Amino acid sequence: MTATTTTGQVPYISAFAGELMKHPLVFRYSPEAGAIRLSYVVPDESDWQYGVLLARHGRLQTGLPCRGQVHTRRQWRCMEHGLCQHCGEPAAPDPDSGRFWWVIHNGPGTDLERGYTSTPPTCRACIPAQLARRPRIGGSRPWIGTAVLHEPYAVWADTYRQGVGGALLDKQGVTIPLDDSRRLEKALAHRLIVSLADRREGWPG
Repeated sequence: MTATTTTGQVPYISAFAGELMKHPLVFRYSPEAGAIRLSYVVPDESDWQYGVLLARHGRLQTGLPCRGQVHTRRQWRCMEHGLCQHCGEPAAPDPDSGRFWWVIHNGPGTDLERGYTSTPPTCRACIPAQLARRPRIGGSRPWIGTAVLHEPYAVWADTYRQGVGGALLDKQGVTIPLDDSRRLEKALAHRLIVSLADRREGWPG
């Protein structure tokens, strides 16, 4: 599932220029939620997961890959189904164990001291390719090891407020736990964050 470009393979979760789309946002009453919440002008039932609005992207991987941009739906799919962030295939070496390999850099929605990350797992075969793409960020090594993908914990999102003519951006790049329904109603989620259990650092040998 990894896309190929003239510069090599592009990770499955990467967004491409042709997939980035802007849709007007509004606040409107939702009978399902029983509250006023952020919405697209023309909403679809699939726009919400865990009570939060997901960022919309195209799905054809056209144009150039956008450095640092993550495709929300593909990232979400990796987190929920245990897929490799690089190739998009199942990442668990032993599906029954629930244990996955991870290559985690400090980044949006990640706090390993508190045990959560927005980085999907990486299958063992793709670890070298993932390290070759991002060997060091900010002078620090990534965390490499295994952990149990525990459960969805939060979203990395932008929050909005009501403004004249529509919704106005309020805060960018904040972590919102999934039990904070009031903030989720005002948020546009870009990444799903999961909690990890039983982390064991080490290189696959």
